[in-house]
Amino acid sequence: MKVKDIGEFGLIERISRLIKTSDDVVLGIGDDAAVINKDKSSYYVITTDMMVEGDHFSLEFSAAEQIGIKAIESNVSDVAAMGGLPKYCLISISLPDNTEVSFVERLYASMAGQASKYNIDIIGGNTTHSDRIVISIMLIGIVEKDRLALRSTASPGDLILVSGDVGKSKAGLELLRAGRKGSSIKPHLEPVC
Repeated sequence: MKVKDIGEFGLIERISRLIKTSDDVVLGIGDDAAVINKDKSSYYVITTDMMVEGDHFSLEFSAAEQIGIKAIESNVSDVAAMGGLPKYCLISISLPDNTEVSFVERLYASMAGQASKYNIDIIGGNTTHSDRIVISIMLIGIVEKDRLALRSTASPGDLILVSGDVGKSKAGLELLRAGRKGSSIKPHLEPVC
């Protein structure tokens, strides 16, 4: 059996059967973020997302600044989906050796700008080399216990809210691939939580 045979969610399900957690972990694998006890009134909400060149972004279409926006916004979205406020961020990046230093500086300046927008402190990370750019963000947020929102606790009749226009990013990607212009391109290249 190959990963392609079971897909991402099938693989996550199989991995989750192998993982055991302590009592401090309120929610592990299976939602937008993990939830860990912080104190009597709040939880930590922790998420991580990886962006891989050629899969999640293309240097043909995206500037360093746009990649930085997308990297931060996708993680902020996961914390917000759980009802949390983002607080701390770790950024790990893997780069080809021939990457221009100015590209990396523009990328990090963009991520720092987006983090500042949400009052997030970038507190560290890691760098290494690879054959293409890979960016991994770990974001730690905080949510009051009575405001935690989980997919698993949703039920018929609940109000579901989304931000932005559903499908607009995908439409923008298809426009870029077709070499066409349109208003959906910006939401793909510069998403907003």
